Amino acid sequence: MQIPAYPLPPIIKDLQDAVPTPQEVYLVGGTVRDLLRGHPIHDVDLVVPRDGLAFARKLANNLKAAFYPLDASRDTGRIILGEGSQRMIIDVAVFRGPTLEDDLRARDFTVNAMAMPLHQPTQLIDPTQGLRDLKDKRLRACTSHAFADDPLRVLRGVRLAVALQFRIEPQT
Repeated sequence: MQIPAYPLPPIIKDLQDAVPTPQEVYLVGGTVRDLLRGHPIHDVDLVVPRDGLAFARKLANNLKAAFYPLDASRDTGRIILGEGSQRMIIDVAVFRGPTLEDDLRARDFTVNAMAMPLHQPTQLIDPTQGLRDLKDKRLRACTSHAFADDPLRVLRGVRLAVALQFRIEPQT
């Protein structure tokens, strides 16, 4: 779905400059949620279809930033760019599932289950109607088994509802 253009934070422009255009890289999760709300982003979540650690290491080198493997078994890495109040954390993971949509559907809440191609941030990928929930200030689980998959999501849901001033959907 096409969304209106909006001012991009400098970190997104830096990432666009550091990543070759044909590379399949997506902004996801809280990054997309906060961009759509017009709120500052404090960290960046990226997903790639494969080779997450290798991609993160190369991106860190391009950005002249520090790289740390977060979870080698899940092919997930972290980049730390800058210091102090200018510090930005960039997490890179591979799709959880064969496709981006599978990854998004496996997330906790619909408002965190949206993606944007890094080089086309006016294209929104929203298989769970997260944008509608964002506009309605509603926190809704992506699936009926979201909490069985990860019980800590219950606590995260309460924290998010308070922080975002959203209401938790009763069925969630």
